[in-house]
Amino acid sequence: MFKIFTRRCFGFRNPKTGEKVTTAFMGFTPVPDWVRDQPMYKQGVNTGSIEVIQSVEQQKELENSGETNKLAELRARAVELKIPRATQLGEGKLLAAITEAEAKLNPPDLLADMDADELRQFAKSNEIDISGVAEGASVDDLRAAIKAAPDS
Repeated sequence: MFKIFTRRCFGFRNPKTGEKVTTAFMGFTPVPDWVRDQPMYKQGVNTGSIEVIQSVEQQKELENSGETNKLAELRARAVELKIPRATQLGEGKLLAAITEAEAKLNPPDLLADMDADELRQFAKSNEIDISGVAEGASVDDLRAAIKAAPDS
């Protein structure tokens, strides 16, 4: 047996024995271990409709607010990033959406691994004027000039 918190009612049936278990809406329910194998359980965990209770502290958080501190922090970050339906997504999907949104905000620095010759070639092929940068300038100076150029 283990305890879960459900944000909606679920009905599980053991295909081997016919035993049925119904969960509480926005409540805690002890369920038998066979429930873990049910597709609806797995889907509920993925969407955030079902949360496995692993500690007394976690249960108290859920009793007080309906979500854990971690989930509340993820939802707050998702709202900051203007992720649609942030309040309806489960923890896993929220984390994936946040990671994707943050990657769009901070794209990888394509210039980071280039040496001076590659940076000069990049500037030339992208028609970026770096003529004001001295021939013996450091790689950091070249990167800065490329990044500071209009439309780069």
